[in-house]
Amino acid sequence: MKRAKSILAALLGLATLGVGSTGYHVFKKVALPGAGGWDYLTVDEAARRLYVSHATQVVVLDVPK
Repeated sequence: MKRAKSILAALLGLATLGVGSTGYHVFKKVALPGAGGWDYLTVDEAARRLYVSHATQVVVLDVPK
């Protein structure tokens, strides 16, 4: 669960690159498994999961409350 929280925070941090000061900051970076970079993010609010397409696979993360 800690790993999922760290990955989510890192992805949110990456999403804010190039944007003016928002108050967000990266506190930890976690590499996703697999080759290539990540492509798309999709959130399932009801199931509290984050889906990250990564090359030829999808990584599913639990979203913390």
